[in-house]
Amino acid sequence: FAYSKPGRCIDVNIERVLTRIVFRKNERPVRESIEKELFELLGRRPRDVGNALMDLGSMICTPTNPCCEECPLRASCKSRGERPDEHALRARRRQSPFLHSNRWWRGQILKALTAKASTPNRLYSGIGINDKEAFDRALAALRQEGVVEGRRNVRIAD
Repeated sequence: FAYSKPGRCIDVNIERVLTRIVFRKNERPVRESIEKELFELLGRRPRDVGNALMDLGSMICTPTNPCCEECPLRASCKSRGERPDEHALRARRRQSPFLHSNRWWRGQILKALTAKASTPNRLYSGIGINDKEAFDRALAALRQEGVVEGRRNVRIAD
């Protein structure tokens, strides 16, 4: 998508537009079906089509109160803006709290390492929160992913 090559870049707006236009209102498509439809639609101008679908989903084919009368695809739309079961079809998982989460610990470690390399003990004590297990899990994950390197003197990987 970024290099204008055919790809399957699907954000929530693209998924919503394709689901409403291509599939019937009580049909719950699997991800592969949506990807297949998008790939066929992209053609030779993937960046233009992808951007157009994202814009359409963010401004016209919105999650609530879609502006179907303004939609350039309304003639071929299978749902015609009526997807009363749409929220039930797309089960949402509530995101866990951020503070003191693994994501938070990872951010704290990387923030501390942007200043300079440090030992794990200095990193941990510098953050000022007492949860050594969470710190160790986050640091281990960052090492495994190749984001940070070193055992005694930890630094951001090049």
